[in-house]
Amino acid sequence: MDEIIEDKPKKKKVERVPVRVIAHHASTTLVEWSDGVSARRAFVPDMVLDNGKVAQDELDAGIEYGIPWDKLIVKNILVDARDICAALRANGIWTLENVHANPGVINGILVSLMGDTYKQIITQAENFDKNDKNEVKNG
Repeated sequence: MDEIIEDKPKKKKVERVPVRVIAHHASTTLVEWSDGVSARRAFVPDMVLDNGKVAQDELDAGIEYGIPWDKLIVKNILVDARDICAALRANGIWTLENVHANPGVINGILVSLMGDTYKQIITQAENFDKNDKNEVKNG
């Protein structure tokens, strides 16, 4: 008589990510973690927290908190390096000594050149916020 051997299902190894608890409300917790590039936040059910860690798939399924900057900020809003070079030279920044002696001038150049980028970031954030609130109201 042949013996029947049942294969036991192999347990899938679950990656658990260290998180920091930011806030707690009812049965939901706002957690923060690093994705290796930047900090992220999401709301997850309390029951998925385990000694300061949460499974990666639970974080991915969580409700993202905040504006998804990585989806809104696109490469075309960056300052062109040629504009920075021209502004540095136009303001007398030619050497390392000039750099060290004039940090305020360099900061002013960068702020001036980033003005349009700042405006685009604000516009995109406002549009996201309006759309997000409309989806909540209409959803």
